[in-house]
Parts: sequence; structure tokens; C-alpha cells
Amino acid sequence: MGACYNVYLKVNFIDEEGAVNALNEHIAKDTRVDYSLEEYANIGATPDTFDGLMRILLAEAQHKVDIYEYERFKFYENDFDASYGWESVMMEWFEIIAPFLANGSQMVIYPDSDYDKLIIKNGKCIQIH
Repeated sequence: MGACYNVYLKVNFIDEEGAVNALNEHIAKDTRVDYSLEEYANIGATPDTFDGLMRILLAEAQHKVDIYEYERFKFYENDFDASYGWESVMMEWFEIIAPFLANGSQMVIYPDSDYDKLIIKNGKCIQIH
């Protein structure tokens, strides 16, 4: 049993490489989650770029994430199914990359019902809903 997610991520990097490194360090140490890195590598999604990480973290079997840029922000959006616990996994990694993101970056997670909205303010992740 799982949840249907719609995720909207808007980022402006202060240090994209730092965000990628921090997420990779977290994934390497996280024994609670099977990130299926080998499966994703087989379809060309690798964790060596932020786009690649988002194809892993914001996807399921289809491995597709809408990625586009507008003004100074980069956007990642996707609808996918995952376990109910995936919501907390996404919130955790957004907090991990917070120091590498500029003010105005945000993530909105719409699970089956309700939503979570996290924003970046002065390098900190703040949950406003």
C-alpha cells in the first residue's frame, strides 16, 4: 500500500555541487531506504548530477521528471506512487540541501490528501504547512 504524490520543487542554487555531494553522502549512509541506484543507472539516471538525483528521488517505474528553467530557478515536477514513508524521505533530503539553496527555493509535496510546503530562508528549511 502506498501514496500518490505530486511534487513541485523550485530551486536556485548557491552551490549545486555541494547539494549533490551532500545528497550522495546521505544516500550512501541511509540504510533505511532502497534507492534502487543500480536500476536507475541502467536507464541512465545517475546520482552524479542534481537532475540525475531528482530522476531517482522524484520518480518511480517511469523514471521521468519534468525539468525546466524559468528566470533564476530550476523546477522539478512529477506525479508518482511510493510508500507513505517517502514523504518524510523527501522532506529530509530537502532539509539536507537547504544550506546550498538560495532564498525562494521551495518544495511542495501533495500526498493523497493535504500537503507539505517547505521553503528556504537564509539557508534553513522551514515548513510553513
